Amino acid sequence: MSGLIAVQIHNGGTIDVRQVDPTTLRFGPGGATPVRVFGSHGDPSRRHHLEREVLFRAADAKLRHSAGRACLRGNVHGGRHLFEGCVEWTP
Repeated sequence: MSGLIAVQIHNGGTIDVRQVDPTTLRFGPGGATPVRVFGSHGDPSRRHHLEREVLFRAADAKLRHSAGRACLRGNVHGGRHLFEGCVEWTP
């Protein structure tokens, strides 16, 4: 596996993507750190439509070459809230 993996964070529940601290984001079993973080996209007046896209190096994420589970972890600014989101994936 090579290249970059794009991960999108969507508003939902208690997560406001504008408050996500990109320096705390980690992806996959390898705990990959972001290569690039794109700003919030969507209509700010409709909070549930906002999203942020983050790029990670696939090699750093250390995802298996077979189907598995991939998780993104991080905090909002100030460390007040830890979040985690996981998906099942197939390469």
